[in-house]
Amino acid sequence: MSSPKNARSPQTRSRSKSPVAGALMGNMTQPKTGSDPALLLRLREICLDLPEAVETVKWGHPTFEAGKKIFAVLDHYHGRPCISFRTTLEDQATLCRDERFFPAPYAAARGWVCLRPDAGLSWSKVRNLLVASYRLVALQRMLKRLN
Repeated sequence: MSSPKNARSPQTRSRSKSPVAGALMGNMTQPKTGSDPALLLRLREICLDLPEAVETVKWGHPTFEAGKKIFAVLDHYHGRPCISFRTTLEDQATLCRDERFFPAPYAAARGWVCLRPDAGLSWSKVRNLLVASYRLVALQRMLKRLN
């Protein structure tokens, strides 16, 4: 019997070492809490267009990975949706001056930022931020294929 790690579909996968947990989590594509389907669709359009990017589910939330590293998450904090992504610490400080952004709980020390998409946003800017996040974690072969 192959492990869940070896039985991956192109867009979703689970890295759980438990076969039971892997079977339960491997095919989930929606968060546990309610989310805006249109927001998730836009996020998928941007993230899954990047070389070798995949969507997984971590902590019950749609999560986008390049290789083995996460670069974006559709999350919820205090009942509001947010798009979490990686930045440099310098960019984090700059972004957080804007009220739409805030340091990501639990991961701010590593440069993670959350964007409140219900506060008005430009999808071209969101795309630029997510591509920059992808660049921070992607393997060299992935970056060579990036337009």
